Amino acid sequence: MPTEVFKGNYLKVVLKRYNEKYYEAVDAPDAAAIVSVYDGKIILVDQYRPVLNRRTIELPAGLIEDGEEPEKAVIRELEEEAGYLAKNVFHLLTYYHAPGYSTGRTYLFYSNHLIKTKQSEREKIEVLTVSQEEVLNLIKEGKIEDPNALIGLNMFLAGFMKAL
Repeated sequence: MPTEVFKGNYLKVVLKRYNEKYYEAVDAPDAAAIVSVYDGKIILVDQYRPVLNRRTIELPAGLIEDGEEPEKAVIRELEEEAGYLAKNVFHLLTYYHAPGYSTGRTYLFYSNHLIKTKQSEREKIEVLTVSQEEVLNLIKEGKIEDPNALIGLNMFLAGFMKAL
């Protein structure tokens, strides 16, 4: 049975025992992210991350609320963060954020059937619409460091979504 060490707003740190040793683990919530394409351009978001004390370029993404289906969460997050409503979403894969120390998973989705709506006024996010070539350059130049974006965008650039 894990021992709780710290509990914050989103994360909980616990001690887990395995093979006579104790390991610190972050009990993190699951998240959903989406590779989305509108009018041939990929939707990215540029937002300030207080933990890093700087802006990052990412896929639209966010935490999955208690009892919420990952598909509903990613549709909600895309509209809140970027101002696009996904009419269809395809689940690509699910993976752990950091399996060496965290329980949190990311559900990665794809959509190419979007309707332009309105970005949430609460969000302080710049929406970027970029070509495949621009995405490749952003990755090569090290301007995209978010693992969700790197996984999803590389899948897209490799042609994985063409089968969907």
